[in-house]
Amino acid sequence: MKAYPHSAFSIECFRAGDAGAFDFLFRQLYAALCCFAEQIVHDEFIAEELTQNAFIKLWNKRSGFTSLIKIRAFLYIAIKNEAFNHLKKEKNKLKTTDHLRANAPLSENDISDQIIYTELILILNKAISTLPERCKKVIELSYLHEKSSKEIAETMGVSISTVDNQRARGIQLLKKSLAKGGLLYLLPFLI
Repeated sequence: MKAYPHSAFSIECFRAGDAGAFDFLFRQLYAALCCFAEQIVHDEFIAEELTQNAFIKLWNKRSGFTSLIKIRAFLYIAIKNEAFNHLKKEKNKLKTTDHLRANAPLSENDISDQIIYTELILILNKAISTLPERCKKVIELSYLHEKSSKEIAETMGVSISTVDNQRARGIQLLKKSLAKGGLLYLLPFLI
């Protein structure tokens, strides 16, 4: 492998596959091209990888170059394109990662919390089912269907004050029912 002083670099030798000519180009341009790539991707390791890939492409296409200026232009364009492709892939990975996080299976703690919450809802529903019919209907419409007193009154054909009284009565009865099971403290969290 020959060492080439800058003035003695031969494009013909490079095009013919002379490893010394390639080595000359690599040593002359590599550091500057890595800095160029790093300015785009902000990662030294990735910048070096992109620059090395550009040199591999250059070597594979060496027979098509007619001047050092065209070689330099090719390397800059190749690195720019590789850097932008890398950034696009990273952006897509972030979107995918965010999507996976948003739709990730629940952790063991989350699953345990969901089991506990579901069991508490079952206990509350069982307590609600023991309420007198009108109280039960008002509680279900208020808390399960999130209806206002006015909407409940219209649905049931009663006055708003009757709805408010039935709701208050239902909550009192639920408190008594839950207190028997030692679960009274749960009522504020569930309703």
